[in-house]
Amino acid sequence: MRYRLVGRIDPGHEAACEGLITVNNIHFLEKQRFDPTLMAFLGAFVAFECYLALNLWRVSHPGSIISACTCAVILALAVLLRQFTIQVTDNELMFGFGILRKRIKLSDISSTSITEASLRTTGIGIHYCAGRDWAWIAKSGSAVKINIGSGATAGYIISTSRPRDLTAALSGAIGKSATNDSTP
Repeated sequence: MRYRLVGRIDPGHEAACEGLITVNNIHFLEKQRFDPTLMAFLGAFVAFECYLALNLWRVSHPGSIISACTCAVILALAVLLRQFTIQVTDNELMFGFGILRKRIKLSDISSTSITEASLRTTGIGIHYCAGRDWAWIAKSGSAVKINIGSGATAGYIISTSRPRDLTAALSGAIGKSATNDSTP
């Protein structure tokens, strides 16, 4: 799959557009939804908060405003962060929840390995884990650990349902990136 330019460049203006358009091959693309158990728990919490807000509003309690605001914030976050996307192109690895995304140049990745993500060890969501890693987890199960830098001590743990495909795509793209960086 390739990105394509929509529109046209007028004759004689090609030099002005040089360097503004990059076309990258997509080597890996995966979209995940949050764990259904977590979404059910979140739905029950929102329903309870709405029930609480309505009952407090009936008796003109100021806590009704807080409950209503809590409901609105949780629903907005659920809509904005409902999908986790991983994409590997020729130059970078991009992953993230909805509008929160992280981009890493492939030249910065030192190694990758397949690991497991569980509620007990990595949790769900975006957070800092022991061992100097950032976890970006949508579901418990398979994950890929990505080491950054030459020391390979810091990195990211990313949940994926296709860990072998992701590590293969990263290895292939890192190799391509290294040869593209060395050619003038």
